[in-house]
Amino acid sequence: MTALLTGTYTVVNPKTGGYRTVRIVSDTSWMTSPPPTGTRIAQLLIGPDNSSSFRGFAFITPDGVAKPWRSAGADAVAALNFLLKRGPGREAEFGKAYAVRSGRCCFCNRKLTTPGSVYFGYGPECATQNSLPWESSPTQILAATLRQADAAASVIAEVSSVAAAQAARVGWQEFRPNPVTIHNADGTLTSTAAARYAQLFPND
Repeated sequence: MTALLTGTYTVVNPKTGGYRTVRIVSDTSWMTSPPPTGTRIAQLLIGPDNSSSFRGFAFITPDGVAKPWRSAGADAVAALNFLLKRGPGREAEFGKAYAVRSGRCCFCNRKLTTPGSVYFGYGPECATQNSLPWESSPTQILAATLRQADAAASVIAEVSSVAAAQAARVGWQEFRPNPVTIHNADGTLTSTAAARYAQLFPND
């Protein structure tokens, strides 16, 4: 099982808009009875200072299980469990949510100053240490943003095209689909429902 990287993450509840910021740390040297090797601590942001307003509320066992020792609220525990289950491999995504709110690196908590660091939510050193992408040039950052937008637009166009073709099949009369046109996110014409229908249902 892949473990969530040590860092600070913000989890947003899409239903309520509420969020919780959780920091995962590996330093247990302050404990009088050291826990098993590999145990980490989950801390919850409970105040305005994003460098010192964290309070520990749960152990994370070496196999990635949360063991709360202090009441931090059901939403905080839910956020931690979500991170442990869905976070590995998505650290940059959850870390960026924290970085956008705080202006600090989600891994080392240093202030982000360069365009690349602000965009990604972490600096070049933390990117190297955690094998994550990072670009310094604003041009490269813009290109990466446009690639993401193009990919999203193509998905939207494809979903719309399939949906229109399905609607055409429902309304199929006299072997002619409804003349629905499909557009890309930028407004350019992709196809008609008739053309897409023929691709999806060649045997009709």
